[in-house]
Amino acid sequence: MPIAILPDPLSLLRPVSKVITASRTRPANATAYVAGQILSDSTTAATMMSFAGCARANGLGGLLDYLTVVSQTAPATAPDLELHLFDTAPSLTSQNDASVFNPTDAELEKAIFTVSIPGSSRIISAPLASNGNSEWHIALGGKSFQCAAADTALYAIVVVRSAYTPTSGEKFTFRLHAIQD
Repeated sequence: MPIAILPDPLSLLRPVSKVITASRTRPANATAYVAGQILSDSTTAATMMSFAGCARANGLGGLLDYLTVVSQTAPATAPDLELHLFDTAPSLTSQNDASVFNPTDAELEKAIFTVSIPGSSRIISAPLASNGNSEWHIALGGKSFQCAAADTALYAIVVVRSAYTPTSGEKFTFRLHAIQD
C-alpha cells in the first residue's frame, strides 16, 4: 500500500514574504502640481491604483516592511509625495490627475495609513542631464494591514505635497514589501 505524503498543515500558518507592485503613468503633459493635488493616470478618467495580492486570501493581511518608489526621471527638484493606502477602493468623486485630494469621512474610514515620501530622501541613479531616474527607499517598520473581507488587494492614491513640475508621461512604480499572514 503506497504511503500518502500530506502537506505540512503548519505551512499555511507560516508568514510569506512578497513584493507587490503598482504604478502610475502620468498624462502626456508637464503641467505643474501644487501641494495637495492627486498624481494620477488621466485628467478625465483616472483608474484606481491597486496592489493586487497583498494578502494570501480574502480578508487576511500582514505587515508592510518597506516601500520602494522609482520614477523614470531625475528632475532637479524631486517631489514630496504621499501614498495613501486603503483596504477598500475609495469612491472619491474625482481622482483625476491634478485634482485636489479632498476625501470624505466615509472614504477616510477605509484608510489604513499614509506613507510620506520626501523628495529629499531620493537617490538619483544617473546624472540629471541624461536619461536618469530617481528612487526612494522608505522603511515602514512592519505596519500592519488587513484587506477587506472579500479582497486581497490594497488600494492607493498618490498625493503631491510640494510644488512639482513633472515630465510628460512620467511613470512612478511603487513596490510594497509585505510579510503576509
